Amino acid sequence: MLSEQKVRENNLRWLDTCNTKDMNAIASLADEWLTPNYSFHYPNVGTLGREGLLEFLRRLFNDMPDLRFNAPDDVIVQGDKVAVRRSLSRTDPASGKRQTCVGMYVCHYSGEKITEAWEVVSPWQDEA
Repeated sequence: MLSEQKVRENNLRWLDTCNTKDMNAIASLADEWLTPNYSFHYPNVGTLGREGLLEFLRRLFNDMPDLRFNAPDDVIVQGDKVAVRRSLSRTDPASGKRQTCVGMYVCHYSGEKITEAWEVVSPWQDEA
């Protein structure tokens, strides 16, 4: 298992890399950090493997070109599980207003690689 500090650093690196929308860099991190049998569980999407996760991100970036993954508010490491709370921001395509939602995910590690992740997000809310 990684140290709490390393998990925090990796989360920041993942979110920063996602914000570049460089799918080659994102895929490289996925290769480095995810097990071959990795499973990503997301409401209304189902369970995706590594390639499914990458396609899911491609669609998000296409649908929301200014999507931003903000730095984690909380990172909790307990044994082989990590819980992260962070927010996302975007411009609503319909209204043009800036919006934010909160996302939480839990990752299960095997050694230094993630075997499974579960994520939930709140509805988008207009920023004040």
